[in-house]
Amino acid sequence: MKANKLTILFALTITIIVLAAIISNLQSWNEGRSTRNPFHFDQVIQEKVSKIEIIRFDESIMLIKTDDAWKVGEQLADNSAINSFVTTINGITVLELSSTKEENHYKFQVDEETGIIVKFYSKGDNLIESFIAGKYAAGGGMFIRQEGENEVFKISENLSIYLDKSKSDWELPENSENSAA
Repeated sequence: MKANKLTILFALTITIIVLAAIISNLQSWNEGRSTRNPFHFDQVIQEKVSKIEIIRFDESIMLIKTDDAWKVGEQLADNSAINSFVTTINGITVLELSSTKEENHYKFQVDEETGIIVKFYSKGDNLIESFIAGKYAAGGGMFIRQEGENEVFKISENLSIYLDKSKSDWELPENSENSAA
């Protein structure tokens, strides 16, 4: 009977040690997934951004700031919509690393064929931030990755209100006043 109790005690001790090791590894793995952030969204601010490029499928939209007004092509653009877009980008939180495999880019729609390439520039065409936006995530947010990188991240924001716009959607509606840039 005494040997039986020792065996049970030994098995319990080993089980507790193994569970502690597993929990510790899971916590450090999850921390690595949620804290890694290769993006510079905090640099995307109104005062810095002078050009935004949105490339999706066969359409390229170039939003350019001239003095105090934004333009899309030769047309005045809706300053408040662009300012809202920049503010939204600045507030993005990276929630987790979703994949590190190139073969999953298509699944998350962050490949060059199905994703939407978004670039923010400061004066002098200096790139501030660039990413490929993919599909929307269950429970909110969406998936993105940096060009040339394999890591796919889930972010807090769903950018569809901005990324699904056509060139004409960015134009200032006639008889509208454009708010300050």
